[in-house]
Amino acid sequence: MKYKRKITFILCFVGICLINLYASEPIILEYSDALIGEQDSVTNVRRLAGNVRLRQGNVRITCDNAIQYIGLNKYDLIGNVVIKQNTITLKSPTIHYDGNTYIATAKNGVKITDKETQLTAEYGTYSTQTLIANFAGNVVVEDDSTIIYSDFVTHNRNNRVSNAWGNVLIIGKYTNAKLAGDSVVNVPMQNLSEVYGNPKLLQIDSSGADSRDTLFISANKMEAIREADNERYLARGNVEVIRNNLQARAENTIYYKAKDIIFFEEFPILWYDSTQLFADTIIVQLENNKLRRIDAVSSAFSVSQNDTMNAARKDQMSGKIITIEFESDSLRQIVAEGNARSLYFIETDGQPDGLISVSADAITIEIVDKKAENIIMINNVPGEYLPQPLIVDEETKYYLPGFRFSQDRPQRIDYSIFEVNTRNKRKEEK
Repeated sequence: MKYKRKITFILCFVGICLINLYASEPIILEYSDALIGEQDSVTNVRRLAGNVRLRQGNVRITCDNAIQYIGLNKYDLIGNVVIKQNTITLKSPTIHYDGNTYIATAKNGVKITDKETQLTAEYGTYSTQTLIANFAGNVVVEDDSTIIYSDFVTHNRNNRVSNAWGNVLIIGKYTNAKLAGDSVVNVPMQNLSEVYGNPKLLQIDSSGADSRDTLFISANKMEAIREADNERYLARGNVEVIRNNLQARAENTIYYKAKDIIFFEEFPILWYDSTQLFADTIIVQLENNKLRRIDAVSSAFSVSQNDTMNAARKDQMSGKIITIEFESDSLRQIVAEGNARSLYFIETDGQPDGLISVSADAITIEIVDKKAENIIMINNVPGEYLPQPLIVDEETKYYLPGFRFSQDRPQRIDYSIFEVNTRNKRKEEK
């Protein structure tokens, strides 16, 4: 009884295999200049020489020569191989095409063109049934808005979505921003690129006049949305931003490139020269790629380390909102509004001379040559002056409520990750 069941199972399995084998459409030979039959130790083969044309369903194949594996529905295609299916064109010097699995395999370089999308690589497979291509080795994916360089890519022709991984670099055709990361999901239909694994953004001053104006952003995940009138980048998790002498950290950041505005949300900290800024939300506004304004909104607090000889002498401001104004990247004014408080350490003839603490509805400090020139207070409460002898070694005792200070300032970055793949591509083009 057991043997009968075993034999029945084997027959069913063989039957399923035969059904699957013959369920695929046969590859039809339409033309060849010459046919040469051969016999080897494994199977019968036939060589097709000159102007070979094959067809399988809506798939059209041309090449110089081919080897047909008779009865197996498989071909080795040799010389100027072109496979066309609807809007897709695949080209390679040599391709193995399996008519049973509908998979074309190219090992000596491959190029696929589909409308505005073009893919090239050293190695690739393409399924004429699922319309999915898998590429490896110096992969380049180019569409109407971006160029992607990577080690590996899976491209789905049905929705034009590309998944790339391994040393990924994205260059926008109509923007001066570059994206790099471990992996990318590119969705051209939505003008969207999602970058994972140490994603980084680099934007270089388009004029090339001042490399200090380069903007760098890194995070755990990043999204690029390239709408014509609203190009923006969303960075999430451990966000770091570096731009000249401005650095920042936050959990979430949105960079509205078209509007030159950067939003920092969830525990943001911003550094500018010797000043640190804390708030629930920090907004940076640029103008002509120069700093124009910084707004710290809700529970705002600033700390400035102006005395390099005594780290305890930290000037401080707090308020509901703190606004910092710039002119050509130079600090011009600091304004605290809403329960504003200020604590600053004073000097006389270059020597420490105590501190002044004041409160007001609003406090404005005008800056000239990086030093406070004028202090304007609205509805201020009489301030407190403490002479130097009273505060020696006790400066922290008089700090404002809510004092914060961070040493975790983002560091300068290595720009090479944005150059390697591009340089390799240029060598290939030469």
